[in-house]
Amino acid sequence: MSVSTGATVGSGSGFVAADGGIGTIDCTGPTSDRRISVSVFTVNDKAVVTYSGGELAYSQVMLCGGHTDLLVQPEMAHLFLNTVRIYEGHQLAFAGQYGIERIKVGLYDDARTYYDHRRTDRELHIAREDRMIYGEYGVMVVTHEYGHRFQDTKLFTSPSPDGLMRFQNGCASVHPPEMTQNMGCSFGEAFADWYAVLVRPGDLPTWVSDLESNRFYKNCQQGYRLGVYIECTTDGSRVQGAVAALLWDITDGQNENHDRIHRAAWVLPDVMRTCRVKVGSNWIAYTGIDHLIFCLENRAPYRVSVTSASTNAPVTLTLFPSRAQSQWPAEASPGAPFPSSNDFRALWLTNLYSKMPDVGGNPSLSYEQPAPEPLPPDDGGGGCSGCEIMY
Repeated sequence: MSVSTGATVGSGSGFVAADGGIGTIDCTGPTSDRRISVSVFTVNDKAVVTYSGGELAYSQVMLCGGHTDLLVQPEMAHLFLNTVRIYEGHQLAFAGQYGIERIKVGLYDDARTYYDHRRTDRELHIAREDRMIYGEYGVMVVTHEYGHRFQDTKLFTSPSPDGLMRFQNGCASVHPPEMTQNMGCSFGEAFADWYAVLVRPGDLPTWVSDLESNRFYKNCQQGYRLGVYIECTTDGSRVQGAVAALLWDITDGQNENHDRIHRAAWVLPDVMRTCRVKVGSNWIAYTGIDHLIFCLENRAPYRVSVTSASTNAPVTLTLFPSRAQSQWPAEASPGAPFPSSNDFRALWLTNLYSKMPDVGGNPSLSYEQPAPEPLPPDDGGGGCSGCEIMY
């Protein structure tokens, strides 16, 4: 806020009311000879929010005296301060291990919300709708979209020219976190959910609770919701909510029967940047949570021996059924943070397969794992014709 001479007489920040109200300007003394110019911009070194092509959320020249109400563009101002909190939360969560640039957000009247990877500034495209701006859902929307940006620009691996191509191709336009998807889509969306809860846990209490309890996977209800048909499954590797719950349990610091793992948040991105698996004779970048698990524990996750939770007898399970056996990797890149860890194996089994009667909520891996399966004939690492996995 500045007077006509250009001198700043006050500044501050805070979330605005839904109507754009941000309190009053108090001026003391006579009003007849004093004019004040008020401008509110949604830009600083952490974030910039634009609407109709600019960062200006309010501007007025007025006589200064007594109390003057201000009504700024409310969605613009609220979204700006939410975005600043993403920047600050990212720095705190990753403890300086992964830097962050100024976040660009555009507010639009086209009812569309997405991360625009096609733009050079990697803008977050947010619909100007109350539910996309306010409350816990509004926090999740913009932070989730920045999670896509973070994955795309910081964690993708060659030869993909776009870090999301390997994950989001084939995603339905509406994809509730409990529905069955392909493994690429479930992982890409789960990462963005995990990122949001990681950097904004205090502002997303419902989401923290839902991931902690794995609600989306465990309580899936088959039928129509949000205009799409929800198909439930016991295979959590294809469920966004189950994969997000696994990522959250790795970094959340909570101790549960199935969760005796806790690592700093930057450990996951470190593995994601370097994870390669050997399919046939070719080393490829990971394309699903099964590949990432292989990289995290340095052993194939496709056949696992447990003590059945339902019969208390030994049983060997074949998991990740949407990954064709001919495409099971033979090796994973070195440097696993949980090498041959049964604690980690119990963690991912619970999050991804606890609806299977033999697994349950606290799987026992008390006896020897099966010998590795003979590898199928080398197909040269060829394509997965007809498979649902998106590269």
